[in-house]
Amino acid sequence: MNDVDVSKIIVDAAESIGERCRSYSGRGMYGRSCLGITCSNPMETLMQIVAQIADGNYADDLFQTYDSMVNVKMDSMGIDSIIYFPNLTYEKDDDDEDDD
Repeated sequence: MNDVDVSKIIVDAAESIGERCRSYSGRGMYGRSCLGITCSNPMETLMQIVAQIADGNYADDLFQTYDSMVNVKMDSMGIDSIIYFPNLTYEKDDDDEDDD
């Protein structure tokens, strides 16, 4: 399993709980972008994502996604927060909106 596969699993899990995924350039990334998830409660969101992966079709992949999940970072965006995965890219689907 490669980083693109891991990113897709995390995006699927996040979207299944109603969170919005996007491309994000976090602190110290010097313009590089990565997978970000906008949410109101970062810790709860991460726990729900892990639960979705463990309970869903990706249970066998949970340990392979673990390495990416422990490297997660968080930033405050005022009202909401964003959790982001510096080592994973966000692959935007063709049918996604162009508001990022």
